[in-house]
Amino acid sequence: MKPLACLLALWVLPVSASVAAEGGSQPNVLLLFSADQRADTLGALGNADIRTPALDGLTQQGTAFTRAYCMGSHHGAGRVPSRAMLLSGRTFFRVNDQLKGQTTWPEKFAQAGYTTFLTGKWHNGAESALRSFQRGKAIFLGGMGAPYHLPLQDIGAPRVFENQRASREHSMRAPLVLAGPGIPAGRQSAALCYLADIFPTLGALAGVPAPEGSEGRSLAPGLAGNVGTPREAILTAFAKVQRAVREDRWKLIGYPQINRTQLFDLKADPLEMRDLAADPQQAAEVQRMTALLRREQELAGDTQPLNSATPQPAEFDFSQARRKGRARAGE
Repeated sequence: MKPLACLLALWVLPVSASVAAEGGSQPNVLLLFSADQRADTLGALGNADIRTPALDGLTQQGTAFTRAYCMGSHHGAGRVPSRAMLLSGRTFFRVNDQLKGQTTWPEKFAQAGYTTFLTGKWHNGAESALRSFQRGKAIFLGGMGAPYHLPLQDIGAPRVFENQRASREHSMRAPLVLAGPGIPAGRQSAALCYLADIFPTLGALAGVPAPEGSEGRSLAPGLAGNVGTPREAILTAFAKVQRAVREDRWKLIGYPQINRTQLFDLKADPLEMRDLAADPQQAAEVQRMTALLRREQELAGDTQPLNSATPQPAEFDFSQARRKGRARAGE
């Protein structure tokens, strides 16, 4: 049977998982999870400067979701929570980076009769990798490292990892392409979706039930041509310093530590260059989008306040930072 294929690229993310079924009528599933790839980097989706023939071919064979998002990160290493969200189906505020005590989608695929296989980089703990995948080849259990000098390991017999240590739209939005039997070819979808929606979609297409705690929503009804989108809005977050919500046209970004708000009209200003929050004519829009942000926070279990009683300065004095850096270097 022809495989179902999915390409997902997110801000600072590593290669992830490959899942395949052995025999039977269930479709094979191949998930390609690429690193550091922005949503505007595919030739087939309009980039005239970057050559991506293989990915263009996959895009032409399947359906491209042009509004796929990573929900957020606690730190600069967004690869860790993003992969945890992908594999568990849980959202940012309910997922554990190391997937401790949280069943993964690959585990459910295995229970449904699939052989699960992993290759590439893994930064969510050895225990969760061993739980999720029955087999693996050339796995780097860590984050950053010299590409040609990484300690690689396999999953097999014995299944043991060595203990080791490895040292605004453009950031949160990613290219997402689904291709395979029954999936429309050469089509684009503007449905708002998250990383956590990928495996629920694959599960729906392959007949695999969701693990406990999975909050992702299947995109399969949209692939079948049904009208509507699984999400009306997207919430994104970074640590305690940023919260944002976007819908079809408008996007609002809040900076809780400095009590600042930005509003962008993404249809007229897709690069987010013109902040409309101070425009009196947009006061009602700011109020509406702020209420939407609070609603999405509540639904997601996000308890971060949008304002601080003791806000920090909005401007950062870089000259002071340079002086401190020179002083440390001279010690």
